[in-house]
Amino acid sequence: MGRTDRSYTVSVDGVGDFVFRRRVMRDQFRIHADTLRILGGPVDEPLLWNSAAAMATIGVLMVSGPDGWDVEELDPLAPEDLEGLYKVHGRLLEEEERFRGGAQP
Repeated sequence: MGRTDRSYTVSVDGVGDFVFRRRVMRDQFRIHADTLRILGGPVDEPLLWNSAAAMATIGVLMVSGPDGWDVEELDPLAPEDLEGLYKVHGRLLEEEERFRGGAQP
């Protein structure tokens, strides 16, 4: 994982390398607001909420990604795109923990 004070690199097998910026309070508010906007308001469906939150988190924190990879353009009917969304989000959360000094490699 590459790191600067404000960004870090996340490698995702089968998808590519991403650079994400450090999450700050304003980002967290934007992620929550974007999640609600994607869903059209609050929902009681955890899978739907988690999918929209993953998309919003990536969209807010991503500085750069592999050529041609755009979270806004993922095909909801393509299993590989949905799998890619979850893989990227999962790796983002893992590396964010390390970046912030939580888990040690």
